[in-house]
Amino acid sequence: MIIVRDELNCMPDTSTEMAYCERRSIYRVASCVTDLNKKAYKPQAVSFGPYHHGEEYLKAMEDHRQRAFLHFLKRSNKSLEYVVD
Repeated sequence: MIIVRDELNCMPDTSTEMAYCERRSIYRVASCVTDLNKKAYKPQAVSFGPYHHGEEYLKAMEDHRQRAFLHFLKRSNKSLEYVVD
């Protein structure tokens, strides 16, 4: 692969790139990927992200999920605000 000097000038600097990489996010998987195997991208028992929240088949584990999250916060000695940020 040949990199042209103009392409290098258009690339973000490393500090900008590092700041972007440090952000934590949950992204939706592209449909062209999930269409290959829908079951592989569908939670079986618990959903931790926003995309499957409220699904009827996951509600049985909701109380357990919330308790597990509270235990996680306690063990990590972090506040809810810190985790959300």
